[in-house]
Amino acid sequence: MQSRYLLDPSVQVAVKKVPFSTDEEKLVSLREVHFLAQLNHPNVVQFMRAIERPVSRELWIVMEYMKGGTLAQAVSP
Repeated sequence: MQSRYLLDPSVQVAVKKVPFSTDEEKLVSLREVHFLAQLNHPNVVQFMRAIERPVSRELWIVMEYMKGGTLAQAVSP
């Protein structure tokens, strides 16, 4: 029987929900996904997959979860 999970359900991930209202905004987000999918560096969060949610007009970018808060929190004084 095939699992309904695309990722291991025991693995904690971060999800960036990117709303789009136009095809141009969607295209910009898809370009980001394409770029992230090509990155492989120990100092960059690992991209796992992207999920398009057409009803809510969102693109979900699933990435490796990193402890310690957001990047904005890390760089703020």
